[in-house]
Amino acid sequence: MIHQLPVWAGQMRDLFKSGSVSQFLIHGNIFDVVGMEDARGRKLLSLKAFLKDVMFESYDVVLEYDRGRGIRLTKGGEDWGEWLQQILGNENSAIQTREPGTALELIDRYLLRSLNLQALRGSNDAPKRIAVIIDFAEFVVPRGDPIQLSGPFSANVVKVLGWANDPAILQSNILTVLLTEGLHDLNALVVENPHIATLKIPLPSEAEMLDYLQTLIATQFPQLSAKCEVTIEVLARRLTGLSRVGARRILATALTNDRTITAEWLLRMKKDLIERECQDLMEFLESPFTLEQVAGHDAVKSWLGEDTQLMRRGS
Repeated sequence: MIHQLPVWAGQMRDLFKSGSVSQFLIHGNIFDVVGMEDARGRKLLSLKAFLKDVMFESYDVVLEYDRGRGIRLTKGGEDWGEWLQQILGNENSAIQTREPGTALELIDRYLLRSLNLQALRGSNDAPKRIAVIIDFAEFVVPRGDPIQLSGPFSANVVKVLGWANDPAILQSNILTVLLTEGLHDLNALVVENPHIATLKIPLPSEAEMLDYLQTLIATQFPQLSAKCEVTIEVLARRLTGLSRVGARRILATALTNDRTITAEWLLRMKKDLIERECQDLMEFLESPFTLEQVAGHDAVKSWLGEDTQLMRRGS
């Protein structure tokens, strides 16, 4: 039983059920965890685990690929393994499936084989449900002018576009997913393809962060409430703007070192973490000036000072 599908996951489900698209480009907060609930309670899953265990739970084959580890079958490996043995023979190895050109060629031929088998079996036999997840897609179909890209990269772009545009794939139970943190790193032909559904995973909202903190208290950090100077509701508000993984890093740093989570320490840690996640493209600067340097406007300064005190107390 799913606790509640995130908005982006609900959109993905509805779009695929409508039969309008078969390829999804998921970007944004992709390295965060996703919460779900089953008969054993609440769990936190990585994005790829969430896709495999929740979104593709009923699929026969789930195939993952990235340039570092090559092709991996997380579900339905028997069919893929037998076919790969026929194609590569005894030379079958993970090393051969790491390079994008070779890997995408194998995936493309496997999908074509599945479509041909379904055509031979006819409509009476349920088609095999296949999901392909391309992780770190920016290293497979990178940004660049098609004329300037080398032959293998151009071929990769053509294959990915072919999966999105092929009516046979659209009418079957084959789904492809591209994962990337930033759309600007992907080839423009892929990003702008009208046959690809683009879904953004945002940073968690305040309500989602509160739900995550409650999950952490129930599963990993039962001492969190006692070691925090502010309430859990205020803590969720203070952590909003971070990923769940980033928020946990801050909390774990304090709790594993037996520190009390104060408002000042939390503010400093959040600032440092945001700067690191932005890869030093953004920096927080504290002004050396205060309201005392402002002449006149006594009522306004008093009002701003009161608001500052309320914010510090988390009110």
